[in-house]
Amino acid sequence: MDLKGLPQTVQNFIEETIQNRENGKFPDNETCQKVMEYAADTGSQKLAGLGLYYLAEYYWQNDQYENTLQCLTESIGYLKNEQMYELLARTYNMMGSVSCSSGASLSSGISVGISKSPLSSV
Repeated sequence: MDLKGLPQTVQNFIEETIQNRENGKFPDNETCQKVMEYAADTGSQKLAGLGLYYLAEYYWQNDQYENTLQCLTESIGYLKNEQMYELLARTYNMMGSVSCSSGASLSSGISVGISKSPLSSV
């Protein structure tokens, strides 16, 4: 991911978050909120899209499917504007997984089980 134009502290946070995700750890709600506040203060669409995606992962891990979908939906515009296509694709994939996990089932009536394991690093 291209982190150019973001302050070093933000770059460090993103790199640390990527490393933590590779080890199965996700940012907590407070950290995600701080990222979103910083994105709002600086007007960074890149950071807003990334923050919303990580916040969606937080909600996903805590079985808060409605909040997950809301964050994913909000992140799409930011990710498109910043041409963050890999993360955009992951957003759509997670939306499908959330839909399945929140009670949807296949037409045969068999429920679909989706693992909540971390996606590859972002």
